[in-house]
Amino acid sequence: MVRTDPIVQKWVDRHGAWFTEEKKEGSYTALLEQAHMTKKLYPYKNLFSPVQINKISVKNRIIMAPMGNICMCDETGRPSEKMLQYFYERARGGAGLIITGLIPVSHGLDNSITELGGLSYFPRIDRSRSVFSGWRDLAQGVHSYGARIFIQLTAGLGRVGNPQCLLTMHKLPNSASWNPRFYIPQMPCAPLSGRKLRKIIRNTGQAAADAKTA
Repeated sequence: MVRTDPIVQKWVDRHGAWFTEEKKEGSYTALLEQAHMTKKLYPYKNLFSPVQINKISVKNRIIMAPMGNICMCDETGRPSEKMLQYFYERARGGAGLIITGLIPVSHGLDNSITELGGLSYFPRIDRSRSVFSGWRDLAQGVHSYGARIFIQLTAGLGRVGNPQCLLTMHKLPNSASWNPRFYIPQMPCAPLSGRKLRKIIRNTGQAAADAKTA
């Protein structure tokens, strides 16, 4: 006999049917009423109308949220042809705005994102003109289909950083303070120093400026 957690089973049983349940005042379902695809808003004309995001005009409301782009670069961090074609296809498919997966700006500061020899499994925008040219090509290709692209910059991986750095570099993953690693609580994460934090702030500003230029 297979035993199941009653709470988990309750959510499994109602998966995909929350929108058909009777709405009760203050309930979770009532809060999600705006998510209903009803005839009140049909034919959803706003979905295909332009939207302004600060100074950027986006051709429609179809936005591709950031997803992982690990290993979609060469070892120096330059966006690979695989990464370029992946985002080109989304732009060709009609997305108005594409947001990349996370791009760290803390190489050499966060121990968990850089591999031995300074190599990277994350796309980078902070290393060289060669790396920068990859982002220029990516932006140019996406723009050619009338889409926009935003880059998702990150200060690091924090408590979910790769624990491999402990084995290869004999250094702990980093966090804001002495915290247990999220997936391996037996492993601590070392705090970043004030000097490193100030450098991450500078790196973020530079990466943002480079992304705008690209």
